[in-house]
Amino acid sequence: FQNLFPQTTGAAELQKVGDIGKEISAIPKVPGLQAVDALPDNAGVVDTVKAMSGDGFGSFVEAIGGLGAESLPPLLAGATAMAATRNPSVAAAFMGLGSGLTERFNEPANYFAKKGFDLSNPEDAQRVLDDPDLLKEAQERGFTRGTIIGLIDALSGGIAAKPLLKGVGRNLAAQTFVAQPILGAGGEFLAQKGVGDEINWKDITLEALGELAGAPIEVATLSPQLKQAIFDKKGTTEVTPEDVSVEAEAGNPEA
Repeated sequence: FQNLFPQTTGAAELQKVGDIGKEISAIPKVPGLQAVDALPDNAGVVDTVKAMSGDGFGSFVEAIGGLGAESLPPLLAGATAMAATRNPSVAAAFMGLGSGLTERFNEPANYFAKKGFDLSNPEDAQRVLDDPDLLKEAQERGFTRGTIIGLIDALSGGIAAKPLLKGVGRNLAAQTFVAQPILGAGGEFLAQKGVGDEINWKDITLEALGELAGAPIEVATLSPQLKQAIFDKKGTTEVTPEDVSVEAEAGNPEA
């Protein structure tokens, strides 16, 4: 864990990490996600969905939006790469890199919290630093989870760029309700297995449902099929660099 910071990291610096974590945790969540947080870690799929839907379908949709907001940084990284390179593969790689790094740096602090350490407490911060085995384990967990989730998210971006079905609407539905939720849930499942944790179906369910909000953005960012449909609907006749890029990505040899 000390590799996340300069080697001079001490209890005071680690406390700052804990303080930041507390500030993030203090950000109000929508009611559905608050109810999910109150569930035990061994809660199942049905209990998780029920908690999100506590006040009806509107509460469920609101919770989905809250989950989707958590994936915005990697999506923004991918969108920026796509705008700069016009290459869906590069954009997907940046998405994976962003989510992998996020997990890499978040997991150690989450692990310490699960172990009962409050990093904002000077005594707990010092106890963490005085336990090299704990530090090493937290670092390895962060690397393992970050690598797995980053690779799966990069794969997810690659699939989002491909038409699974003919027709923009059908493809978007297949991506949003099938492919991306399966990949999101699969990434969390593999990450849990990778660090030797018991399977936590609550977290797996949240990852799958979060894709319902993130997938349309991901497809809109990466899919040449969707972009071409927009050009066609606009009736664009002038050949622009953007048009050529879209045609090339779609595999048109004349582009």
